[in-house]
This record gives sequence, C-alpha cells and structure tokens, in this order.
Amino acid sequence: MRTELLLVIALGAGAPLACGGGQKASGPRYTDFVCKDRRASYIATGTLMYQKQGIRMTCAGNVPRIEQFFETDEGKEDKRTGIVSATLWNKSWQNFENAGWRNLKDCENPQAGDRDAIYDFEIADGEFQSNFQCPGNALPFPYDTVQQALDSAAGELPADPSAD
Repeated sequence: MRTELLLVIALGAGAPLACGGGQKASGPRYTDFVCKDRRASYIATGTLMYQKQGIRMTCAGNVPRIEQFFETDEGKEDKRTGIVSATLWNKSWQNFENAGWRNLKDCENPQAGDRDAIYDFEIADGEFQSNFQCPGNALPFPYDTVQQALDSAAGELPADPSAD
C-alpha cells in the first residue's frame, strides 16, 4: 500500500510539469524596458501630401508605442498605432540622444522655402522637456536625425489591413 501511495504522489507531483503548468499567457513582454516618462513627437504642418502629419513615441506603463497620423486638407484623418519592440524604441531614443535633443532650439534653415513644411518637435524624459521648430522639406543636421529616427520607428508599424 505504501509503495502504491508513493507512486500516486510522485505521478501527481509530475502532472503540472507535463501539462506545462506555471506558464503565463503569451504576448509581448517588456520586463527589461523602463520608460522613465520618455516621449518624442513631431507634427509637420503643410507637407507636400498632407495638411498635417505626425509621429508620437510614448511608453506609458513601460510599453513602447508608436502612433502615426495624417490629416488631409479636407480634414480627413488616418491613424496607425502599435506596440513596437523595446529594442526599436531604445534605438530611436539613442538617435535623439546622439542629436543632442536637450540642446536643440528653433532652427534656421536657409534651404526652406516659404511653402515648405514646418516641423514642431517635442521630446521629454521625465526630467527635461524640449520643444523646438524647424521649417523645410529637408531638415538640416541634427534636426533631420530626430525626424528620421521617428520616421524609421513608424516604418515598423504593421501595414493598415484595411488598405489591402
């Protein structure tokens, strides 16, 4: 009887392992990502294709997110949003750091025409916030670095399934 009881206990103890007990729901996990109230965005007004367009990077709840939006002259808005990898988010943030975002002020762009877009940027890290503006369809360095980092991150968003 004792041998049978030990066998039943041993088999019962192994059951959770065989069934995969202890596993959690699948999905993105960002245990190593720390937001620190960071965010970055630009809104471009008067672009060649849209009245307004912009990109926002946020990470509330330590979940890295990107939002891209477009507004036509008629007021129609199109928006794409999504959660992106922590690696992509941090790579973009490193580009902002390399551009010296804390020191950027409104730029003067002699290449900008009267009808070129105007980019309004906002970058913050919980301790410091910088707002600056730069005109032009092609922005000068280092403003182009900030714009391209946001554009590149938004390029990783999934395509709009309704567009197919």
